[in-house]
Amino acid sequence: MNIEVSYTIKENDYLVYQLYAASKSKRVKASRRKGYVYIIFIFMMAVILSYALYKNITLPLTYLILMVVFCFSYHYFSRWYYKRHYKRYIEDIFKNNFGEKITVTFGEDFLYTSDRTGESKINLSQISEIDEINTHYFLHISSGQALIIPKEGVQNIEDIKKALDHISSKNTIQQNTNPEWKWK
Repeated sequence: MNIEVSYTIKENDYLVYQLYAASKSKRVKASRRKGYVYIIFIFMMAVILSYALYKNITLPLTYLILMVVFCFSYHYFSRWYYKRHYKRYIEDIFKNNFGEKITVTFGEDFLYTSDRTGESKINLSQISEIDEINTHYFLHISSGQALIIPKEGVQNIEDIKKALDHISSKNTIQQNTNPEWKWK
């Protein structure tokens, strides 16, 4: 099995990977939940303190209405905030990689990659997990890195799918398919 794939990596490819990884991260999920709870706590304290201090229902009611509005809009705000954060991070760290051509060759025992910086040879047994979403494949390597393969602009996408299935079954690698994944 020797399948070669060439593609150009874009800023959005890095962003999709970062958002996907964040959506699967227990730490990020906990952080978003914690932020939600903190905001509710702060608003509740504002309601209680404003009523205790002023003995007037108008200000506490205003805080209560603001809390309800924020509760419904927090998930949108959180999604926007994390996306902005990762976008800025990617612009700082990976800005020199945008528009670069990457070539990946699926061999029998190794995965070969090459780009403008050089070549690498990855033992297939070091691939810990393969994730597929509607727009990308993410090959997680045991060192903590990941290989991003966008589906857009790749000619032989069916060959890639067959190669990944072969790699997965040969090396007992967990393969996750999330075609409906969306950043939430």
